[in-house]
Amino acid sequence: MRMVFYIPLLFAISISAGATSTTKSTHKKIVGIVHPEAAQPESLGPTELRFRAADVAFRARFDEIQAREALRIYRELYQQNPNDVAGTWRLAMAAYFVGFRLTSDDDKRKEIYAEGRDAGFAGAKLDEKCAACHFWGALDLALYGHAVGIFKMFFALGDLRDHLNEVIKIDPHYAYGGAYRMLGVIEQKLPGILGGSNRRAQDYFEKAIEISPVPAPDRIEAIEAIADLKALLEKEAARNIARDSALPEN
Repeated sequence: MRMVFYIPLLFAISISAGATSTTKSTHKKIVGIVHPEAAQPESLGPTELRFRAADVAFRARFDEIQAREALRIYRELYQQNPNDVAGTWRLAMAAYFVGFRLTSDDDKRKEIYAEGRDAGFAGAKLDEKCAACHFWGALDLALYGHAVGIFKMFFALGDLRDHLNEVIKIDPHYAYGGAYRMLGVIEQKLPGILGGSNRRAQDYFEKAIEISPVPAPDRIEAIEAIADLKALLEKEAARNIARDSALPEN
């Protein structure tokens, strides 16, 4: 198998809903490790009015107009105050959703992922204990790496792992154990010669299942056995927003 297949498959897992074409189907497999609810401004505090309009739009993100409006407002707020940690991870989260779900142009997708990655990691620098900043920034980094190609992604693996390990230190339950799931996929898909390990992958998956049990087939090595992370991400995002803005979860 050529090496080029490993990184694109880094986050590959079966996801239901979604792909209507071969191209879209291939791209959508990348974020199967997040959960629909993982993408919700839940990491915010009892919330600030300045985010309310964007949060309301993001809660309705399955309407493309609302999703893009949320990204636009989060972007504006971030530009107005780049030192507002709550704004950094929100922008990173919205960038994941719009880039992954609603953007087909490769160059535009890279641009959106890069924007989310930079915002998330900027938030992590401002507040090292911001699990949401590390998590959404890492997810955008992974998607950016997939979009730009195998070699750039390979050299970014160290940073990706570091941020995911920070999430585990701060809040291992964040995004339904999403950091463990992502680390498991990295170990599973990376060739042994490049540092991958099926044993470590299994350990990560088991920890993720411990934190957020899901029905699973017999083989834990299969990503499908640990959950449709895309759905988990969506759920996390929804909880994030609800928690910080006092909006009801969908």
